[in-house]
Amino acid sequence: MYLPEKDENRLLRHLLLSNPSRFVHVIRLTCIYSDLHHYWKDVPPSLLTDFINLSTRLQYLDLRITLAWPDRPVKLKAGDVTPIALLPDLKHLKISGPIAVSNLLHALTAPLKYLEIHRHEPGYVHPDAPVLYDPLSSIAHLSESLESLSFIMDGTADSPTIFASGYHFPLIRRLEWVSWNPVHMGTLASTFPNLGSLTIDFNSINLRRPRALSFERMQAIRQENYVKDTLRRLQYLKGSILSLWVLGIRCHVEVLEFPT
Repeated sequence: MYLPEKDENRLLRHLLLSNPSRFVHVIRLTCIYSDLHHYWKDVPPSLLTDFINLSTRLQYLDLRITLAWPDRPVKLKAGDVTPIALLPDLKHLKISGPIAVSNLLHALTAPLKYLEIHRHEPGYVHPDAPVLYDPLSSIAHLSESLESLSFIMDGTADSPTIFASGYHFPLIRRLEWVSWNPVHMGTLASTFPNLGSLTIDFNSINLRRPRALSFERMQAIRQENYVKDTLRRLQYLKGSILSLWVLGIRCHVEVLEFPT
């Protein structure tokens, strides 16, 4: 039997609310978050709020964003932010898709250990999006609990960077960072001093992309990045040859991997 999305949503809501106790022990949830109900009144809202209000023992939450119009980013409604932010046992949060997450990250209260923000949109440019932002300011209050951080943003707009802002994440051992603009090696090392695994790439130095940096600019960034004895605990390093060259990283690693 095939159910269209809106009918499937209604059925799930009925099953959920008819016997809420069956979900109270759920600790892992993968959920589609759609914005269709913003545009079509006959499409019911997301099940996310209903489910999380009942499944307060969640430790792992994977939100996958789907859009009615792909060129418009979603912003989590306040009614959805609050129940996620107040989950007391949440350890791992993963969000995939074009969504503004700073309001949720600021509001998180659980001692999160693993955070993944993935936004694969190579051609995405939103007219109202800032060119640069510092996502670390949204998670500074998690600096004493985070052990793994992944920010993968492929678009040229709304792309994260790491500013020399004094944030310090001493427990993070694993970092994935893909953004448009290169970061400064000294800032990277001082912000994440105990990295054991680093995956890093900068899209602006991909010469096949429009608006790529000139080779002269890459050389200038490399000279700025000259820092001795950085990331002494690093064991695993992955990145494009050009990204690692521009980063100017100097360390001994056991495993070096280039993306295919």
